[in-house]
Amino acid sequence: MTVSGRLLLVAIEEETVIAPDVLLFADRKVDGAYPVAEPSGTVVARIVVAWTGTSFSATTGDGSPLCEGRRPHLFSQRWQAFDPGGRLIVTLKPSFTGVRKTVTLADGRVFDLHGQWWGRDWSLIGPDGPALFSEPTSSSWSFWPDAWQVRCADASLDLAQVISIVALNRIVVKANRSAAASAG
Repeated sequence: MTVSGRLLLVAIEEETVIAPDVLLFADRKVDGAYPVAEPSGTVVARIVVAWTGTSFSATTGDGSPLCEGRRPHLFSQRWQAFDPGGRLIVTLKPSFTGVRKTVTLADGRVFDLHGQWWGRDWSLIGPDGPALFSEPTSSSWSFWPDAWQVRCADASLDLAQVISIVALNRIVVKANRSAAASAG
């Protein structure tokens, strides 16, 4: 099987899906979830964010559980994502300003996520350079007028890791914007 030209890896316990090179993330819900698609329009995941905006769950395009994420407790500055078996796959820890974040994968790899306070642009930088980054979508690429795209430059990242990083970052950015708006 292939997804966007990459081979699917099969682990002994469960299937691991390698992330496509480019993913489009809808900024508005479709049927109660935020769809994630390849540029061809094939939906590869759906993200459901809790009404509180403090956790998410994601399924694959066919509805199988993919990952879920949340803070371990209310006052934690650390956000975590888990695979369907409950194993930790991603930890995201924002800096004081929330613009810069440290992302740690279950295998011990550490990345820096650099973002902007008000913008959507961000990049995930690892020891070998850029691993993930957002970029503007053009109307010719996007079948959703409000979609934004994420390019995966690190072929070792699987779909659950990419979805977790993007979803947790989105939750933290929205929380920072909400806090800034209420402080003013």
